[in-house]
Amino acid sequence: MKLVGKGNANIVLEDTNDNSPIKRLYRISTRYNTIVENNDYTLRNWNYIEQRIKPLLMDYLCGMELYNMTRDKLYNVQEVQTLLQSSDDLIKCIKMEDLRLPAEDGGASASKNITRYKDHYLKIYTTTSDILFELKPKWLYSVSVGYCRTCTHATMIKRNFLICPCLLVTDPAEAVERICSSSLNIYHKQLTEYFKDPSNILQCLYRLQQKWDPIRQLRHQSPIDLNTLCTAMTLRDVTIFIRSSISGQIAARIVDVDLKPKSKLEHWLATQNKLDTLPDASKVIHIKKNKPRSNLLLP
Repeated sequence: MKLVGKGNANIVLEDTNDNSPIKRLYRISTRYNTIVENNDYTLRNWNYIEQRIKPLLMDYLCGMELYNMTRDKLYNVQEVQTLLQSSDDLIKCIKMEDLRLPAEDGGASASKNITRYKDHYLKIYTTTSDILFELKPKWLYSVSVGYCRTCTHATMIKRNFLICPCLLVTDPAEAVERICSSSLNIYHKQLTEYFKDPSNILQCLYRLQQKWDPIRQLRHQSPIDLNTLCTAMTLRDVTIFIRSSISGQIAARIVDVDLKPKSKLEHWLATQNKLDTLPDASKVIHIKKNKPRSNLLLP
């Protein structure tokens, strides 16, 4: 097994001995210190995805399954050695579709492809025949907030990025114009048409965020229901992969749909309060169809 991704509460592994044409990745929880605790969380997370998230996202959700991994496959993965000492149990993980671009040499690692652009919210990879967007849309729907929640938060923590993700919903032609530099113009037309289509993946997520709107709870304007709030916040912390080929085919999937721990409530409330109490001049309000005022985020 080879480590290909590491987050605050999980790692993602690739089976380097897998020669099948459809590649899979293995997502293992490292949230807790023991296999038993992480297995329990993985099972709860899997049930949450199946029962709550899958009915919302349907075919847009990345293909995945619950999988029991044997310990012998993990002996060379340094990040789980402490876990392996805690129990003799199998390791429950989520086996999921590998959405990365295939490498030019036939491998699966996206690092072997050209990285065209990279910031916190948007990464762009290309091969000779495909382009892949790895996008964190965050708060696409911010109408009820009164300002752009994503841009204002980025301003507060001094994080710059190329475009506000909501621009791909409100003004896709402008967004694609900024994303597709001269070397990527070959994808301009098909991507513009895709993002204008009301059935595209971002439009779907926008409508779900509108339905699952947490702002009244975060502002103490309505009683807090942790189950609905956690789902609303899950929908605001997903990752979307959009792949387009020169032939015009486009495929899109959503990942990172994990169950949010209820212990994050205080953090969510405090963050919203900080944003709401910022001076008005620090709150980003998009004008002209929510169009940002420059190529980079302005305070």
